[in-house]
Amino acid sequence: MEDNNDFVNGLYPKKPNKDFVKATFGLRKDQFTEFMRDALKDDGLWKEDKNGNYWLNIDILESREGTLYAKINKFNPEPQVEVEDNKDIPF
Repeated sequence: MEDNNDFVNGLYPKKPNKDFVKATFGLRKDQFTEFMRDALKDDGLWKEDKNGNYWLNIDILESREGTLYAKINKFNPEPQVEVEDNKDIPF
């Protein structure tokens, strides 16, 4: 997938107009379809869970000007290192 700052093309978040609505967004069919076609080819974007399901994580962010936008979340947590049991250490 070409590097375009990982924006989700065709997904347009909007600020909700009701207190009980936590998120809302629109999908522009032509742009989002093209985005998904490209994303489906890029295995690096998809994260596998413990059940073998693949996920594309998207963050809704706010610009300095207050505009909401969608960006791919590529965060990968570091694998946890197992600490050896130190029962033999005298302190």
